[in-house]
Amino acid sequence: MRFKPTRELCYLAGVMDNWRADEKSYVGVRTKSDETVERFVKYAVTLGVDTRKIMIEQIGETQHAYFYHSKIARMIRETLEKRTTLPRRNRELAVCLVAGMFDSKGRVTDRGVYLGRLDRADALMLENLGVRTKETRILTIGVFLEMIRKESVLAGSVHIGKKITE
Repeated sequence: MRFKPTRELCYLAGVMDNWRADEKSYVGVRTKSDETVERFVKYAVTLGVDTRKIMIEQIGETQHAYFYHSKIARMIRETLEKRTTLPRRNRELAVCLVAGMFDSKGRVTDRGVYLGRLDRADALMLENLGVRTKETRILTIGVFLEMIRKESVLAGSVHIGKKITE
């Protein structure tokens, strides 16, 4: 059955962690950001998940928000399988996916902006969006942050200093 990806689904695909990858209906995120958890819950409800089914656990400093929904989990897997062609089909959805990736796996240091666990498919998708990478480091920081600023919870708090851009 074909489905039409939405902004919310693509964001959830971006923040999705693979902690319980063996469970086919699992959809979840582990993060230290309250804003990311709030957006995860909001988008899950938008996609039709009952709020009583969404679990939020505090594990040390990290929050783990998750739910089980086989249809949404399957749609996320299909979206991730086709992510390299997503920028050509729908740039806005690809930006939502990348914003989710940054919110869950991104970090900013005095040496640059990084996306953790960046694989070849992710790098190709970013290249198709005009963002150059080297391993997990984002080389075109200004382009990247400007692109995801509207969709990302954390990108709005990032200010490009002189030290990062040099």
